[in-house]
Amino acid sequence: MSNDDPKRDAILTAAIEVFARYGLRKTTMGDIIREAGVSRATVYKHFADKDDIFDAVVRREMLEMLAEDLLAVERETTTRGRLRAAITTHSELIRKKVNLLRLTKERF
Repeated sequence: MSNDDPKRDAILTAAIEVFARYGLRKTTMGDIIREAGVSRATVYKHFADKDDIFDAVVRREMLEMLAEDLLAVERETTTRGRLRAAITTHSELIRKKVNLLRLTKERF
C-alpha cells in the first residue's frame, strides 16, 4: 500500500501487530523485524527508527480511514445522508482503531 512496496507494507503491518501486543514503548526494532520476517537491513532501508515506523503506521491508518469515509459519503445522494454517513463511518472507524489512539497517547 504505502509506496506500493510489499516489504515496506509488511513492516508496517508487523509494526501494528507488535505495537498492539507490547505497546509503543516496549516494542523494539527486533520485535518488528521478527514479526515482519525481513532482515534488519530491509527495515532500515525503509525506516530510520521506531518513531519513523510509528509515523508511517499513523499515516497509513489515517489514509485508510479517510478513504473509507469518502466511499461512505460518495454512496449517499443527499446532503443529510452524506453527513450521516461521514459521522457514522468515522465514528465506527475510530472505535476499530482504538488501539492506534491508545498508542498515539502513549507516544506523547
